[in-house]
Order: sequence, then C-alpha cells, then structure tokens
Amino acid sequence: MSPLANDPQQFLSPRFQDVRAYWYTFHREGLDNMYSKTDSARQKILVGINKLNQVNKENPSSMLIPFFFTAKGDEMMKILSSIPKAERAVYVPMLIQMDVTNVTRYNSLK
Repeated sequence: MSPLANDPQQFLSPRFQDVRAYWYTFHREGLDNMYSKTDSARQKILVGINKLNQVNKENPSSMLIPFFFTAKGDEMMKILSSIPKAERAVYVPMLIQMDVTNVTRYNSLK
C-alpha cells in the first residue's frame, strides 16, 4: 500500500497546491507536447522544479514529493540529460535534495 494512502490529506492540502499544479504541467504542458514543441515543453517541466523544491523545503517530511519522483524519476532523467551540462547544473542540486534515492543518477548528469 502506498504511504500516501495513510495520509490522503497531502493530496488535498492547500500546502501542496504547487505539487498538484506541477504534476498537471509536467504531463499536459510538458510530456504531451514533447514531440511537437520540444523546447517549450522541456522549459515548462524545468521551470516547475523550483516550485517543487520550495514545497519540499517547507514540508520536508511529506511523502508526496518522493511519490512524485518514484513515478516520474525516469522521465526527469531523460529530460535533464537532453539539455547542456551548464544548464543542468542549476537543477541537479535541487533534484538531489528532493529525490535522495536517485542521488547517484543525478550526480552522473554533472
């Protein structure tokens, strides 16, 4: 059973509005447009990482952020690997803080 099943309030709480909005943006404005509008879709995904990181800092014990990266970690890696290393350097530290289970993978992007 998912840890979130024990605390469904995280899905509904106003504190996590930015996570819900990012989840939508990640899929609808990001992945769904990756073929036809690659650059703008990638930018939509990358811009939201800052907000996700802020929510993580404000709610360090939340299970919602790790849940997101369990589901979307592979896609995030592919997106980051498609941008120049200098640009990646901005996002890798934030992702390492939020997704500690994939630190090795993120470090390989440096």
